[in-house]
Amino acid sequence: MVEYPNEDFAFITVRQFFMDVYNYHLFTGLMNSSDPTIAAVAAKSIKEVNYHLKRSRKWMLRLGDGTEVSHNKIQYAVNELWKYTDELFDMDDVHKSLVEEGVAIDLKEVQEKWVKDVDDALTEATVAKPEHVKHSLVYGKNGGHTDFMGYILTELQYLTNRYPDATW
Repeated sequence: MVEYPNEDFAFITVRQFFMDVYNYHLFTGLMNSSDPTIAAVAAKSIKEVNYHLKRSRKWMLRLGDGTEVSHNKIQYAVNELWKYTDELFDMDDVHKSLVEEGVAIDLKEVQEKWVKDVDDALTEATVAKPEHVKHSLVYGKNGGHTDFMGYILTELQYLTNRYPDATW
């Protein structure tokens, strides 16, 4: 989902909102991690995460319940990005073992909270939740990427490719 290009402000807003809800519940859970460093980072980060969630949720409401144009753009962005959301909650064997050790949190619990918060915001913003979306795009955690990743890497590597002998 985060590889998707910045088509317009609606895409940026929806992607940010989806990730902010996810991060809020993830970091809230990680504050109870058995790893003291992870717990401390999560506790220190939660204020910033909460700020971003409040901001992106307000934009979802403004645009979703705004003009016809803003509503249509938000709806289109939700429809396009929805298929990428399941990957947020995918857990491999390493993650599952970290959950058993108390280091990580079960992403199914995060998913339940995420779905509720997103559903509530979409309802309030008068944006319909996509129906019958096939969530088959779970591959990034296994090293796969969308076609959009190539454009991101090209931009990130521009300076080093253009000036290979430069030092910083």
